[in-house]
Amino acid sequence: MWLHLFPDQLEAASVKAQPDQPAFHLLLQALQRLQALAQEQGAYVLVVFQPSKEETYLPLLGAAVPDLQHALQAALAQHGIAMLDLT
Repeated sequence: MWLHLFPDQLEAASVKAQPDQPAFHLLLQALQRLQALAQEQGAYVLVVFQPSKEETYLPLLGAAVPDLQHALQAALAQHGIAMLDLT
């Protein structure tokens, strides 16, 4: 079995993961809305960060891996949205 890694896709995702990007704001707005809807129903939202295969295996090959979740984790904490980081 072969493992195909796509570092270019990881790099492209890291650009969208920055707070100055529209995709970042859209995701944060969607999670805030989900949090509000859950609270109305007496439920909770938990955002789970799970590493991609690239984040797992590229460091083993000596390649640098961009930080994809730091900015979003900070924003979630600021808005009181629970998270679990499996990375």
